[in-house]
Amino acid sequence: MFWWADNVLVLLAAFAPIRDDPSIEAAARELQPSVAYVLDRDRRVGVLALVDDQGTFIGHARLAGSLEIDAGLADGRRIRLRFKADDAVTGLAAWVSQRGAVPGMRPVAIARQTLRPGSLLIGLVPSGAFRAQLASADRLGVVGSSRQVVDLSEVWFEAPSDPVAGALLFTASGQLYGILGATLSSASQGEALRAGDVAKGLGARLPTPPVRLGPSKLTVGFALGREPLRRAVEGLSSPLGRVDRPALGVFCRDDPSGGAVIERVAEGSAAEKAGLAPGDVILQIGDLPVRNQIEFAKAMQAQRIGERVKLKVRRGSLVLEIWAAPERG
Repeated sequence: MFWWADNVLVLLAAFAPIRDDPSIEAAARELQPSVAYVLDRDRRVGVLALVDDQGTFIGHARLAGSLEIDAGLADGRRIRLRFKADDAVTGLAAWVSQRGAVPGMRPVAIARQTLRPGSLLIGLVPSGAFRAQLASADRLGVVGSSRQVVDLSEVWFEAPSDPVAGALLFTASGQLYGILGATLSSASQGEALRAGDVAKGLGARLPTPPVRLGPSKLTVGFALGREPLRRAVEGLSSPLGRVDRPALGVFCRDDPSGGAVIERVAEGSAAEKAGLAPGDVILQIGDLPVRNQIEFAKAMQAQRIGERVKLKVRRGSLVLEIWAAPERG
């Protein structure tokens, strides 16, 4: 079942109890040299992750209310951060320390492997840490005005219905796995709520999640999948602060017989250079099957800019193999 909410397509989930883990606070303490807390006067209102040695921090774009913000560190120091760039597709933004590298801090690594469902995740919000469990790493979301499709991780945790959008999610080994976006709550009653009813901004005080975890108060959260997170962090922390995504330059819709039928080919695009034309039906990209336009978008996420990939295309009664090199979209 699909629900449109807060610029993200969320999916109704079933629930299972989450097992308690007494090491969560110790693990959270290990993460403190890699995070900074956005301050509104002296009150923590958001949390950011340090991602490189030049003092670049990544967090939820909702925190980008002004060009400069104050941030507090776990050791009591305060630093001044300057807004660098944001990414409308992922809802993430980057800030840089006005003094460059921050002594005593260490960049966090981005997770390079997809975790299995049931894996422990550590969530960080301004008020502290909470336990979470990865429910699924293969959800899909439609985001932004462009309606781009991205991979999502579905996360379960127990918390009040107060906003937790912007929480950082880490693996048990301390790698950044995601940043919470939309949430659902009270789904244990069998009813889905719109994410926007729960995750409305970051201005309110974020709750301290309860120690005990059980199905009665489970909240479902959605964060960027590992690959779109990696791409966004690399782009936002680059000198240009731009997130580039692979694109063929085609507009598709579902074909009744299966596949994604091309409605329009952009002039000068990678698709035009490869010889694709309106009416062609894309059936496969590389090793990935394409049964509809959503699967086309997901398959494109896995491609790399400038690297040629083989497409299986139906043109009339013929099935063709066409090579194309995705360009920056």
